[in-house]
Formats: sequence, C-alpha cells, structure tokens
Amino acid sequence: MMSNTVFVQSHPLASALNGALSDTMVLDASELCAASSVIEGSNGVSGFLSVKYAIGLYSRSTVTLSAGSRLRGGINSNGTTHWTRDYSLTLTPPEPSELRYDPSVQLIGGQGQAGMIEIQELQTGLQTVESPGQITVVQHTPPSAPTFLLMGSLQTTPWTHIIGPVYIDVTNVWSDLQIAPASGVLSRTFSIPPTIPVGQWAGIQAFALDSTGRLMTSNVSTVGVW
Repeated sequence: MMSNTVFVQSHPLASALNGALSDTMVLDASELCAASSVIEGSNGVSGFLSVKYAIGLYSRSTVTLSAGSRLRGGINSNGTTHWTRDYSLTLTPPEPSELRYDPSVQLIGGQGQAGMIEIQELQTGLQTVESPGQITVVQHTPPSAPTFLLMGSLQTTPWTHIIGPVYIDVTNVWSDLQIAPASGVLSRTFSIPPTIPVGQWAGIQAFALDSTGRLMTSNVSTVGVW
C-alpha cells in the first residue's frame, strides 16, 4: 500500500539496447492500493517503437486507485500506450487481473486493454503530511460519507470481523468517527506530544460508507516521529 508516492523511470542506455525498456512496476499475484500517487510508463527512445507500461500485471493481480492518483502509459513515436498490460491474459486459461479506480483518477493513454477487468467506482484513500510537531491525515472519500479512522500498531494478519480487512491492531487502537464534508476531502490534524521519542511510529487506516451502504476500505499509511 502506498500514498504520496511517484514511480517513474528513465533508461539512459535504452538507445544502446535497441530501445529496450521495462514496465515501471510489475505485480505478480499481488494487490496494490494507492492514494495520491503517480505511476508512469517509460518514454521511448527516438527511432524505436518499443515502449513499456506503467504497470505490468501477472497472475490475477489487483490494483485499487483512490483520488489524487494518476496512471500514464508509456510514450513512443506512435503516442501514449494503455496504462497497464495484463500479461496473465496469455495464460491457458486466462487469469485476468483487475483495476479498480475512483472516477477522479487520471488514466492517460489508450482506450482500455481488451480482456482486462476495469471497474470505475468510488474509492476512499488516505494521504499523510508531516510537519514539525504535527501530523495531518487527509482522507479522500465520497461527499458527506460517514468515515471511521483508526490509528495504532500494524499487524501482518488482518482483522476481518464486522469490517475489514483491518491492518491496525484493534486490541489497542485510537479511533475517530466523522462525516466528510461536501467536498469529499476530510482533513484531520494531530499534535505530536513532545514526550513521544523520535522513531516512534503508528499505522493509519480509514473506512467510509457510500450512499448505497457499501463499506470502503482505504490504503494503510505509516507515520512516525522524526
């Protein structure tokens, strides 16, 4: 899971390698949840048609993108390619991967890859901003949605009772319930007590209900005292 992260690539030796480039990110039987993040495919070398994608997907991988994110396909002399490539479609039988994205997500390049599962639906996601003495947690979510924020230690095995998956240790957790504003951007700012030693950290995850009662789960972010 990631937030406020940018993945781009350059290959200074591409011209010497006959334009050889790689997908910027590869997911193999994996799940990626991204908020306020950017993943861009490679820029091709002049004179070569070879170009790669923002994400290469294998073995039924899943990508979930919430607000503030952008996927851009690779660029060559023919223009911008599709943003992802689902290599698992070549298997026998095919194992299509899945891309779920919020309507506000920017998808640049192509008209969609045949066979890949692409679902546009409301998502909720977290981004964190730290400054001296305080942490700001910004949640992008549907307007006026009830939201539930958890903060505590991370656990590797998620809790799945009632709501989930929850990656925060629910046996020792701080929580906050609020209604998102009409803008759909809910900001919470917390002061860091000066008694907390440098190096301490906490996991943060949020949930929200859309107008149909569907529970949305955010990415997990980690914040620390530095």
